[in-house]
Amino acid sequence: MRASAVTPDAFEMSILAMKPYIIPITYLIANRYRKETIVFGPSTLRRWGMFVNIYSVVYGLFIIAFVPLPPRLPVTALNMNYCAPIFLGIALLLLLDWVVRGRTRFKVPLKGVLCRR
Repeated sequence: MRASAVTPDAFEMSILAMKPYIIPITYLIANRYRKETIVFGPSTLRRWGMFVNIYSVVYGLFIIAFVPLPPRLPVTALNMNYCAPIFLGIALLLLLDWVVRGRTRFKVPLKGVLCRR
């Protein structure tokens, strides 16, 4: 018997929260593939970096595709996985927030200020 019926859905929601990490990693892979200059921080994986980045994107896409699926068939109101509809609802609310006020209030950070050492 589980301690809480909400715990598995919360865990699955946290896995779906990985989605934003896939986009910058994909851009990093593209920049490395095009041999563009990348300024790394104090630590780097060197030759393993590209492998780890590709693996993380493939794993992330796999998890995002299969985690929201229902755990049992037939799907009923009691055993449905509500993770995907909640994630979609939050994404739509964030998009609405961007359309209503984000476009006018967001200021792009200045590169010179951020790169100063």
